[in-house]
Amino acid sequence: MLDDIIRSCLTEIFAIFHYNHIEAFTIKITRDAELDIEDDVTTGFIEKLTEGLKN
Repeated sequence: MLDDIIRSCLTEIFAIFHYNHIEAFTIKITRDAELDIEDDVTTGFIEKLTEGLKN
């Protein structure tokens, strides 16, 4: 899976950052039928998703 490849290459991906410890976790986001995300360009996807989850 793609996330396994990304997880195994984390040190190369984030090589420009100085870190003591690095981890990765996989989450799954599914779109609820009641979550109304319209094509409004004035609001970002994360803001729409946050507001929909609050509702």
